[in-house]
Amino acid sequence: MSEINKVLNDESKNDKELIKELSVYVKNHKNKKLPINKEFVKGIIDISLRNSEVDFKKIEFVNDMSIGASWLPESMGLEFNLTGALKYARLLKDYRFHSKVGDNDIFLYYSVIEFVIHELTHARQYYVNLIEKNEVYNSCEELIEKKYDVYRVNHDKVLIERYAHLRGHTLAYEVLSYIYSMEQIQEFRRIIYVYLLMGYKVNHNGDTISALDKYNELMKENSLPIVNIDSNDDMTLYDRLYLGLPISTLEYHRLKLLYADIWHNDDKTQRVKTLINKL
Repeated sequence: MSEINKVLNDESKNDKELIKELSVYVKNHKNKKLPINKEFVKGIIDISLRNSEVDFKKIEFVNDMSIGASWLPESMGLEFNLTGALKYARLLKDYRFHSKVGDNDIFLYYSVIEFVIHELTHARQYYVNLIEKNEVYNSCEELIEKKYDVYRVNHDKVLIERYAHLRGHTLAYEVLSYIYSMEQIQEFRRIIYVYLLMGYKVNHNGDTISALDKYNELMKENSLPIVNIDSNDDMTLYDRLYLGLPISTLEYHRLKLLYADIWHNDDKTQRVKTLINKL
């Protein structure tokens, strides 16, 4: 299996069950009008861990004002910041979303789920790389370890971050699609489009620059190894976008038109993946 297919397949076989369990949990929480607090966050984490393929030997929960979670390779464990998860969710609710769906909790539900899935995706990336070294993961880890300041400034260009962003937002969207109407979660679908198109542009020669190109450019600037990966015939347009791989100029322009359309006349019943693969 090629390096890129290892990344593409680097998702839990239990994702369908995870989405189902999380949707039931959030729906019950919503119906009972329970507070979105640390206990709620812990419930999301517990369900996600139960459906994870990673055999974590130790789980720790901390409460401080930093934002994030930590993979603990020495103990094969994971540390989740409950206070940080809530802080992150509230920041997004207050500063990022401007929808008029009439339910402010929807943004907190979405953000907590996205946060947990994002961090668990990173934990699994590190876990997998311990077992079987992967060019993509090694490259990203080398950037983080040797040029952390560069990594922080260019956070969204890093391939493992792109993947974690997309997986977190996509699964959060899928969970809420079982609880809210498509019109209510329309804004979250737009976010997925933003992340899919991030890193793509058409250069002065009329060629499309991909997210992978942008990442490798960053690595060259910092004298670090680039990632040499190619797409294959089995990959759909959505797969290539998900991984930041090259797309044609025609595909890029069609995607931009599709993105513009979702603000107006888009069929609200169709998922992002379906719409893109119809192009």
